[in-house]
Amino acid sequence: MAIHPSKLGRIAVAKQSAWGTKQTSFPSSTFAEVEVVMPDLAREALMTEAYRGMFHSHRIKAGSREGATMSLRMPLHGYSASTPTGDPTSSDQTVESVLLEYAMGAVLFNTATGNTVGAYSDPTLTLASAAASEVGTAIMAKTSSSETQHSIGFIKAQSGTDDKVLTLTSNLANAAIVGQPVYGSITHFISSNQPAQGLSVEYMGADSTSRIILFDGCVGSLKITISPREQPMLEAELHFADFELLGTGGNPGQYTFPQPQLPAAIGSNGTRMMINGVAVDSISAEFEVACEYVAVGNHSSSEGVSKYIISDRTVTLNVTTPASSINDSAVHAPGVELDFLQIDLNANVPGQAAALLIPKAIVMEQSTIGD
Repeated sequence: MAIHPSKLGRIAVAKQSAWGTKQTSFPSSTFAEVEVVMPDLAREALMTEAYRGMFHSHRIKAGSREGATMSLRMPLHGYSASTPTGDPTSSDQTVESVLLEYAMGAVLFNTATGNTVGAYSDPTLTLASAAASEVGTAIMAKTSSSETQHSIGFIKAQSGTDDKVLTLTSNLANAAIVGQPVYGSITHFISSNQPAQGLSVEYMGADSTSRIILFDGCVGSLKITISPREQPMLEAELHFADFELLGTGGNPGQYTFPQPQLPAAIGSNGTRMMINGVAVDSISAEFEVACEYVAVGNHSSSEGVSKYIISDRTVTLNVTTPASSINDSAVHAPGVELDFLQIDLNANVPGQAAALLIPKAIVMEQSTIGD
């Protein structure tokens, strides 16, 4: 049993170069500003209850270290503390971006920065160049002459050769201003892709001998909670096939988190929730991805597991809204389809915003109507 000062240390999350190869280098971009439930780090004990000549203990052999589980909870972060001057790349991924990629299966870095608004008419934005953006990704456009107002839109379709015409899933909060910049995004989307490499988590305690790396990990579940007046929060559960107690390299000392936290979900920060382009009241919203994972056995792997396969992904959004009236049009029945459910967060600040889009939502369950 090890005892160390509580909440002193550092957690870092990073992609590995390959399954079976733990990550040992963790730059500041991988530092996670998180609350952590540390796993019980244990090795399986194997025993055969064989006949013996007296009532003494059976022989025990050490088994695999596979199966450690870690829970993380953190506020959402932006990828840039200052206004971006270029499109985001893989080097701009935050910890939550990496977790979203592993949970949902895919990530795309949309190219829009450097473009300006050529024209805007709800819900169509024309770029003043032929640069293409990917359908389904998000862009941000300036909607006032000051630096304080922008708006996020998801690209539904695009056309044109000289000037790209982008049709958005919903209108921007205000009209985009001609000649003002457009920004790209890091977009995550649901996919059948498998993780190409495992995740590593470094735990560094306050003591110089306290350093643990859990590796060959996958994301089992991820939830983002968005409530008015509160910071959007992310929770994730990770599962690992192996870990190593390094014994040296702990005690990180003073350090900072380079990525900015997203502020409270309020309208003055550019937060809004819409269904098919119409703003709706919302008491709370919980976006959750649940992954079914299978450990792939391998005799030559150090702990008998070569990697994790994701056999299923399920995405749900639990929204609590005040009903405008007690009828079917306001209280949606199971099976009803809702188009373009979108939530924008801190949309006024480039590099420090986030947005969620479900292009086609199907009501799975109608909750009990309460006072």
